[in-house]
Amino acid sequence: MIRNPHTFALGVILIELAYQAPLDDLRKLFKNVESDDLGLDSEFYLADTISSAMTSQLGKGYKEVVYKCINCDFGAGFDLLSEALQDGFYKEVICVLDGIEKHLRFTKT
Repeated sequence: MIRNPHTFALGVILIELAYQAPLDDLRKLFKNVESDDLGLDSEFYLADTISSAMTSQLGKGYKEVVYKCINCDFGAGFDLLSEALQDGFYKEVICVLDGIEKHLRFTKT
């Protein structure tokens, strides 16, 4: 079940960036997730399965960010208007992605 469509969409984008392929193309790699009859839930199950199986060159932090976004798992409910959720999102997504970006930038030079 998609708990928050906005964090879910970000998680999907992060998956697509990591695999450099759209989610629909990744469905073929994860054939055990054939649940078209579930509608939107099939997208959730596919994204959740991929996020659990991810091994990214971007590291464990990236995988955790993807999982948290897909599942809206910030320990503060699912409403983005909640200051607690916003704080969790900032600390567990924005700050982690910023750290990954800085690490990648400095390792390339």
